[in-house]
Amino acid sequence: MNTSSAQVLLRACRPSSSRTLVHLPPSSSSSCTARAHFKTKWQLSQRQQQNRLGRPHHFSTSRATWNVQAETSTSTVTTTTAATPNPPAPDTEKSSTVFHEQSKPRGYEPDSYRVWRGEDEDFVKTSESFIGRVSRTGTMRKTVRVSRNVQVWDAHLQKYYTREKHALVHDPDDLLVEGDLVSYGGFPPSIAKARLEKGRPVDTKGRVSCCVFDVLTPFGSTVAQRVQARSSVDGAASVKLAS
Repeated sequence: MNTSSAQVLLRACRPSSSRTLVHLPPSSSSSCTARAHFKTKWQLSQRQQQNRLGRPHHFSTSRATWNVQAETSTSTVTTTTAATPNPPAPDTEKSSTVFHEQSKPRGYEPDSYRVWRGEDEDFVKTSESFIGRVSRTGTMRKTVRVSRNVQVWDAHLQKYYTREKHALVHDPDDLLVEGDLVSYGGFPPSIAKARLEKGRPVDTKGRVSCCVFDVLTPFGSTVAQRVQARSSVDGAASVKLAS
């Protein structure tokens, strides 16, 4: 057997090799080609858009009809507003002032408890005064109890503490009610003279030793309203007695 026949016999006896199909990924050259094509297409669209935006446009100088109508209506409204001024506001301040003047009692200041004059006015302005709240009324004629807080020194505890102090205060006009915040002090000269003529003590400890100077904050109705109510009641009573 020669060499060629031996090779043929060997190839015939060799088992057939199994062939498998392997899917290879696309080559890099095709990927680069697709990417380059996409980039070129994008650049072309961008260039066309830039050319479209940069191209000069020729607009008409004549304004649109709707714009002319809008400007005409705006100018008409502006002209009408300028021609017709705002209507005058109602004179509420004047009417309220007239109302207060009508309700004000004659010869009396509504913001003051009593009109102090002459020596009494000087005494009230210069003398020592206290501020307290009316805590009791009705137990004595023309006399109220006024309470105020004072600081008291405690020698044992070596500290100050707050204590309520009471005083019987003369109410010349008998107008105070519980809750009024008042200022009070010694008797003015005219009231002190009248009390001495009637035999009543002045500056006596433990008794009525003070007089109301003014009402700082009335409780409920104002002092002017109380005076007006009393005058109306007195007028009705006098008419009833006369009839």
